[in-house]
Amino acid sequence: PVAAGLATLNHDPAILSEFEREFRRLAEKPTKDYPAMSEVGKRFHRFLFDCTRNQRLINILDNLNKQMDRIRTIFCLLVPPAYNDKALNQHLSIIESIKNGDQKGAEDNMRQHISNYFEILKDMV
Repeated sequence: PVAAGLATLNHDPAILSEFEREFRRLAEKPTKDYPAMSEVGKRFHRFLFDCTRNQRLINILDNLNKQMDRIRTIFCLLVPPAYNDKALNQHLSIIESIKNGDQKGAEDNMRQHISNYFEILKDMV
């Protein structure tokens, strides 16, 4: 959540807009491409890590992300489509908060996004 909050202060608006376009394009497709959603989500999270400008935190999050990569592809294929759609909309909410400079909103939206991820993972195990 902290990374999303810091992104309100340290983001490149052009890159953020590109992520928004990619997520909206994926959301509008009649047939959802869940692996593509997952890949864009992964890049978006990396963008948020970089916005912290804290190399130690970036390294920690990169290591965590490498562990997550092991299950992300399988996870994306096994979870109900509604979860993937919800995650995509959560990414858009995070982007909106960042664009508006709403640090608390960005952190809250990211906290909810992470919480939902762990809830569905818990249900699957």
